[in-house]
Amino acid sequence: MEPSALHTSEWLSLSPLPTWVWWGAVLACGVSLGAGYWGLRRERNALMRRLLLGLRWAAAGLLLLFLLEPGQRSRTLAHLPGRIAVLVDQTASMQLPSRPGGETRMAEAVKVVRRLLEPSGERPESIELFGFGESLTPVNLASLEEETPKAEHTDLLGGLRALSQAAQGSKPLVGVVLVSDGADNTRLRHGMNAQAAEFLKGLQIPVSTVLVGEENLKDIAVERIQSDGFAFIRSKLQVDAGIRVRGFRGKKLSVALKSEGQLIASKEIQAELEDEVQTVSFEMTPDRTGRFVYTIAAEVFPEEVLVDNNERSFSLKVIRDRIRVLLVSGRPSWEERFLRGLLKEDSNIELVSFYILRNHDDATEVSNEGEEMSLIPFPMREIFDEQLASFDVVIFQNFGYTEPQLMVSLYEGNLERYLFKGGAFLLMGGDRSLGESRQGFQELARALPIEAAGRAEIHPFSPQPTAEGLRHPITALGKDGEETKRLWAQLPPLQGMNRTRAKKAATVLLEHPTLSMGAPKLPVFALWEYGRGRIAALMVDSTWHWAFTAHSTGAPSHIYERFFKNTLRWLTRDPDLTPLLIAADAPRFSTGKGVGASLKTRTADYAAAPHTRLSLELTSLEKQQRVQMLELETDAEGHAHVEFNGLEKGAYKLLARSLSSAEQESQDAFFIEPLGEERSSARVSSSLLKSMAESTQGRFFKSHAVSLKELPLNQPAPIEIDRSKDEPKWDKWYFFVLFLVCCILEWALRRRLGYV
Repeated sequence: MEPSALHTSEWLSLSPLPTWVWWGAVLACGVSLGAGYWGLRRERNALMRRLLLGLRWAAAGLLLLFLLEPGQRSRTLAHLPGRIAVLVDQTASMQLPSRPGGETRMAEAVKVVRRLLEPSGERPESIELFGFGESLTPVNLASLEEETPKAEHTDLLGGLRALSQAAQGSKPLVGVVLVSDGADNTRLRHGMNAQAAEFLKGLQIPVSTVLVGEENLKDIAVERIQSDGFAFIRSKLQVDAGIRVRGFRGKKLSVALKSEGQLIASKEIQAELEDEVQTVSFEMTPDRTGRFVYTIAAEVFPEEVLVDNNERSFSLKVIRDRIRVLLVSGRPSWEERFLRGLLKEDSNIELVSFYILRNHDDATEVSNEGEEMSLIPFPMREIFDEQLASFDVVIFQNFGYTEPQLMVSLYEGNLERYLFKGGAFLLMGGDRSLGESRQGFQELARALPIEAAGRAEIHPFSPQPTAEGLRHPITALGKDGEETKRLWAQLPPLQGMNRTRAKKAATVLLEHPTLSMGAPKLPVFALWEYGRGRIAALMVDSTWHWAFTAHSTGAPSHIYERFFKNTLRWLTRDPDLTPLLIAADAPRFSTGKGVGASLKTRTADYAAAPHTRLSLELTSLEKQQRVQMLELETDAEGHAHVEFNGLEKGAYKLLARSLSSAEQESQDAFFIEPLGEERSSARVSSSLLKSMAESTQGRFFKSHAVSLKELPLNQPAPIEIDRSKDEPKWDKWYFFVLFLVCCILEWALRRRLGYV
């Protein structure tokens, strides 16, 4: 719109003379007038006296006119119409409904902008549109309608700061309209503060705010989760969740903690206020190492405006502080002594050990011969009932049911359940174990990879690795199969073994060189996985010979130490032991983005294993079903990278297996959620927008009541749009003639009257 012209004029002196000349002329005129009055004081003709004084005054006035050179300056001024900046919130919270079952907040914001842009002739100001999120960008009505708001943070002050720092146009900025839901989650997260108010006042521009979305929407949201990113295995961990409850005063709702689709714990809360945050705490004890995804889910009600925020996941990496080992030995022996010494020397192992000192054939003088079977009473209930879950590994060394009074059978079910849920167990042979005791295992037998098959073999022998043993990380002691065979052959022979039979799904790593039961040879060392637990069985009690004789030459081989430490690492699922590793690029991903994972393969001596064929399985933990299965091959460095696209929200598990060795597998977990902080809550804040408007002398509107003519705006200063014109008013000929007439007439009259 063209500016409206305003013509103005003013009188001024056009004289180039300095000011002191003007004052000198005024003084001279005053002296001349005084002298004239003094000379005519005796004149009797009053009319003549007045005439002469009038002529003197007229001449003096005309003289001053010539010196001051008065003129008239004409100018054309105009008030240019300013510009109004309209800032539209383009953060992800604008995707939320403005009211239950209603349109989105962005759709409502578009209506506000359209109303402001309607040509009504009410205001001459031009309107400029900007969108703000992480940055301030010019937009138009079409882009607001078509583009989905995706910015991750609402920063109302940041948008205004960017506007104030932007290059000024030809028209002055006279007002700002801020269209938002007010859900600031940065500097104004907790409302207006003194620093923000000072900044807004410093803008010196009225900021009017327009609220889109209704307040007091009913919503339940898991607003925050407080948990360390890691935890120690078999140690209690507390997880706190902040549950935001709006509009459900007096109502009870349940909050659940889940993992891999399984319910871990559930609690019930009751809302006391219309809008409040309650903290719900859960305690859990992780029983496996690795990365796991947990989900906290709040109950969903039909009245809620948003249900996606009723649950939130978090990732937890479970690590080991120290391996806690329970060692129970049937009696003191060299095997028990060497094994206990090995475990006690390792600073990463916390050892709790018990061994039976005597049996019923030993003479004692204790009052209760039936129960005092150890140095102190064996704490059966405390160990196998109360504290069993706190151990990472349980070792039975030559321990069985030789002494029924120990009553292990009462707790055998506890041990079997411990193993099925993720525990680890090493069963070692001897004359009181694996069929040699008077009573055999009952419930625990289901968890063992072997079963008793007769009386023990007492002749010395040297175990040999099976085909699986040549490549398994426990028994593959050399760089290759031939070196592994040679190292096992160099070990001193063992003094007999328990006769057992390997179960169908068991993996035998060491076997007797000659004895067999049918086709397979007698197993010496076998293992398998039972439920989520791992179990190994060693059918000898003379491995101490490997350590004892290995030091006799002065150059110990450390095979004894390596064998048992590798066994513990396998039982406790040490990720560094496996030759195959998989890791997701991040524990959390957003919907719509690719999910990447890296794989690494290594040989038995931890060198890169190039060109290894792998299978990779992606499973949805919530649905408990496979999502994708693929095969791939690592590069020359033993590395590979995969990416999955189009995954829905939820928790997922990656399971990689080597196609050449079934024992080589690795897993990791991650989760996908669409909720950034913007969409985790359906809140709308009118109080913040009102405070911002008040701080700048602006006005607060609700979306349906916004009006362009009611916007408070600054009045822009007028500017000159044409050159000024000076017109002299003193240089007229008649002023000069009049001056001469006054001077000559006064002189003539004075001469006639005799004053000259």
